[in-house]
Amino acid sequence: MSEEKLRILEMFKAGKLNMEETMDLLEALGTSPEDGEADPVTEGTDQSDESQEDASQEDSTRGDIPQEDASKINIPDLKIPDINIPEIRIPAIHKPGRRFSSHHAGNGKDGENITIYSHARYDEEIKTGQLSIYGMGSFNGPVSADRVSISGVGDFQKDVQADRISVAGKLKSHGKVKGDRISISGMGEFQSDVKADQLSVSGQSRIKGNLHCDSLAVSGGIRVKEEISADNISVSGSCRTEHGIHADQIRLAGFLQAGGDVEADQFLSKGGFTIQGRFVSDNIHIELKNNCQVKGDMVADQVVVEKGETIKEAKLEVNSIQADVIQVVQTRADLLKGTNIRIGEGCEIEKVEYDGDLTVVDGAVVHQRIRKD
Repeated sequence: MSEEKLRILEMFKAGKLNMEETMDLLEALGTSPEDGEADPVTEGTDQSDESQEDASQEDSTRGDIPQEDASKINIPDLKIPDINIPEIRIPAIHKPGRRFSSHHAGNGKDGENITIYSHARYDEEIKTGQLSIYGMGSFNGPVSADRVSISGVGDFQKDVQADRISVAGKLKSHGKVKGDRISISGMGEFQSDVKADQLSVSGQSRIKGNLHCDSLAVSGGIRVKEEISADNISVSGSCRTEHGIHADQIRLAGFLQAGGDVEADQFLSKGGFTIQGRFVSDNIHIELKNNCQVKGDMVADQVVVEKGETIKEAKLEVNSIQADVIQVVQTRADLLKGTNIRIGEGCEIEKVEYDGDLTVVDGAVVHQRIRKD
């Protein structure tokens, strides 16, 4: 071995040269170890050391790639929020028996329900479960239904019969109308008679025929050309007829006008009325809040007229009152005829005929008093 090579090896052992520098110098001298000859640099080291050194060199050639323990890697817990998917409700599809959205007409003979959204005309007789009109329906034949509901316009040329008739739009009828329950919150025009178990008018109604019903409730307005016949009449709106009224009971808080006679078993009033004919009843009780007038005679078992709370003074004007018991205030009459009569404040009476007791308060005016024995 040459002297230069020995010197290089001595410097390697002394730690002055590293392995890479020693190998470079030996290669530069052209004196690499021959095959089979022990490498002087690695001489004295076992195979395991060589393997560890090779592994170390291999690690050094991999660069600075960190080798981490997978168990120590902190993978964040990704929480996927619950997605609230709303429930989609598909409404039930109503399939009416017959429906026309054009100007076409059908006959409705099979009894199926009829719903009109636009405009339809029926020339034949209609028999159906339910007739609903949201647009305009024209009917040239008679109509029979369990229920008629009108939010649009219904024009009927012939008779209409139904268990229940509800009008929120407009009904025009040229024939007779009959129903168990008729409710008018819109407009009802009837060219002929109307008959019902219950008639409720919160809108407006005009009847050119007669009105017959068990119960009549008016909070809107009703005009009847012919007579009104009912068991019970309640008026908080306006009720007018060109002819007479026949009822078991009349309760009035609005206005009543009759062109003929009025007959009722009981008449209770806190409103105003005008009666062109006779007024006949078992019991008449009037609380004067509005002016009241009877052009004919008032005939009853008992007549009580008392002053109600009102801004201006209200009066009752009557041709005559004939009753067993008469108690009146604010009344002007040609004749009072009865058994026991009390004439209170604000009264002006032309003549009084009595066969019992007569009381006239101060301020009341009685022009003639006749006692009948």
